[in-house]
Amino acid sequence: MGRRGGVNFRKNKGLLALLRTRKGTTALEFGIIAPTYFLVLLLTLEMLFSFYVQNVLDLMVDNVARVISTGNTQIALNTTGTSTDPTSESQLLNQVMCPNNYGVLSCAQLAVNVVAVTAGTPPNYYASTTGQMPISGNVINTSSWSVCTGQPGEAMYIEIFYAEPSWLGKLLPSWTAQTSTGANVHPVMAGGGFINELFTSSGSTGC
Repeated sequence: MGRRGGVNFRKNKGLLALLRTRKGTTALEFGIIAPTYFLVLLLTLEMLFSFYVQNVLDLMVDNVARVISTGNTQIALNTTGTSTDPTSESQLLNQVMCPNNYGVLSCAQLAVNVVAVTAGTPPNYYASTTGQMPISGNVINTSSWSVCTGQPGEAMYIEIFYAEPSWLGKLLPSWTAQTSTGANVHPVMAGGGFINELFTSSGSTGC
């Protein structure tokens, strides 16, 4: 009596109690589920922030296009002969883009490219509007980007790029993520075309 399968349960009451106890199961289940839960939560937050960044970049494209198309970047506004309007990438960033990013985006991670589209040559238009990310070998490089304000009536194309810090990127191998200045990022870009108004040019020679 008291022996089953060669095990003396009468002498192993502690083992029986351990097998029957339910203590700690909640903590164990949480430990198994929590990593997946927080990973999904982090992914959701990053996706939502990326959508927000995309909307901000779309607004930036509209703002910069309006500034350029109305001639505010090409016409000097003071009497000294020196233009106070943004005519370079750094000036566009500091005077137009950064003040209107709602305090969310880092100006150091923004880049803008404005090019003229040659009239009557569709291949040039499509070459300018491919919307390709400035990424080579998983490394972001916008060193070839520049700002051309164009002439009155000239067709233009603008693209703005933002290297959004990636929370999930820190969990991934370096070869699977895009990097900017050594950090893993999530690239976001917006672009659009516009035509300069027939403003009075002050000696602008175009691009």
